[in-house]
Amino acid sequence: YYVLDKANGDLVNRIECGEPIFSAPVAANGRVYFATLGSKVCALEPDGTICWSWDFVREVLNYEGDRWSGGQWCKHKGGKVTWRDQFCCAIDIVAFGKKIVVPVAGSLVCLSDRGDRAELSASPVVPAYAGSEKPAIFGLTIGDDGTAYVQWHRRDNTGRVEIMQLDDSQGETEFIGGTLTEINRPGLLSFCSVSVRGQDVYRCRPEEGFGFCKHTRGRDQAQYLGGYPSIASPILLRDKAVYGGLDGCRYVGPLSDKDRVRTFKTAFGSPISAPAAVCDGRIYFGCEDGYLYILGPNGKAPLPSRNLHIEKIRSPLTGKLADSKYDWFTNFGNQRSTNSNDQGLRPPLKLKWIRRYKGTFKHMPVCGGGRMYTHTAEGQVFAVEQETGRLLWRRYWPGVHVSFTGPLYYKERLLIPQAGLKGSR
Repeated sequence: YYVLDKANGDLVNRIECGEPIFSAPVAANGRVYFATLGSKVCALEPDGTICWSWDFVREVLNYEGDRWSGGQWCKHKGGKVTWRDQFCCAIDIVAFGKKIVVPVAGSLVCLSDRGDRAELSASPVVPAYAGSEKPAIFGLTIGDDGTAYVQWHRRDNTGRVEIMQLDDSQGETEFIGGTLTEINRPGLLSFCSVSVRGQDVYRCRPEEGFGFCKHTRGRDQAQYLGGYPSIASPILLRDKAVYGGLDGCRYVGPLSDKDRVRTFKTAFGSPISAPAAVCDGRIYFGCEDGYLYILGPNGKAPLPSRNLHIEKIRSPLTGKLADSKYDWFTNFGNQRSTNSNDQGLRPPLKLKWIRRYKGTFKHMPVCGGGRMYTHTAEGQVFAVEQETGRLLWRRYWPGVHVSFTGPLYYKERLLIPQAGLKGSR
């Protein structure tokens, strides 16, 4: 974790955490809080001085070993681990007053800042629906009244935005109308936090005709407000919203009328997959073309003209298994669909890299040419470097509904059964 001087960018402090950080820090109470992927939570002074740290794995799971070692977990458990042993925090944490809320293991871990220590005050759990195992949490927002809005997912396309309280009360929960999805229902999951204004909930999702929507408490139908399918949270201004699309456009539109949406096209049409920051009349956002864009009144700067070629492999696959004969070109392992491909691997295995993605898939990704390809059930296809996990490119096709299929790799080409025979690519 780095602390930089905002005036000149100089390094003020560096904190070794020993594992990745996937979530953004939050500032509250004159302090800064952050959580690592392994759910270690730290409170800092603005200069980076550590006030306290708290570890979910030690405090809740009572595990002292290497959390990234399958062998040590197996020894600790006396057998295999299960969904009850989840511990990753891969999305943003939230602060409300002196309470820090960490989405981990299908629950909201609520920590109270006691000055020199953290105290676990509550751990409300997403209720059982379509199963009782711990769900994945894709988004967390807390309203002005302390109510939590949780986008969760359990099993095949099942999920919704749950309304939860930040305590351990066992009362009935409710959910936002128009957000329930299941494998036998129309509609797709959302993969980002919602934005709340009064009784209205604003939400983006990667579905045609539902890119940016308003959900009103007590109503079952969402109101479409325009924009292209999106996996990035909308940012609410006084009477407008700012959000980015998978088509590489930045949208600015009112909170109640889809006919007055303004569009800004980025230079190369690469997807926008993260929310914007808005300050002093300007909009700041990054794009998967590798550029940072700043929009403002009377802006006259030209669009970038140099393609950074993010899609090119920088770290080629190396080693004795780098030959193309070891490509995992089909989800099923080989042409006989045996679901196996003997490459001589033997445990214990070591985790090489890990990355977060916004989507769901049921079939394994495929590998070829030094890349790993994933097809999500919502119509995204993305490629990462097989050696490092770095994102190379992402493409999205609308009209896909719960397509649990894996690509087939052949000589730098992908065959993707996606949306029926006419929609396959």
